[in-house]
Amino acid sequence: MLERTLRKDRTEITFSAVGDSNDWQPGTHTFQPRKDGKRAVTKELPSEEDALTIRHVTERLMKAHPQLDADLLEGSVRTAYEELRYARVRTYLPILIERRAKDLLGSEEQTERGT
Repeated sequence: MLERTLRKDRTEITFSAVGDSNDWQPGTHTFQPRKDGKRAVTKELPSEEDALTIRHVTERLMKAHPQLDADLLEGSVRTAYEELRYARVRTYLPILIERRAKDLLGSEEQTERGT
């Protein structure tokens, strides 16, 4: 949903952002009060390049581990990305994300087995 309201000095845009396409998680991204009495939330989205990196790493891991749940795998990659997204040197980011996601998946499997 997208609504535009023309004001004398500005255009207000209101939109609904709930869904999987932007990694929105109700209850996690809470609306904060603003000075004008309204509430807002800011969700920083990955750059186009980072989104492509996330997709490629996810696809590689899905091919390498077809037995794993796709949502679990994608969640591990996104968590790894969030941990590494502000790295100053970006050259090895895909490799580091993949390694961290594998670590997260390994700890998830151990938790499920009860070890």
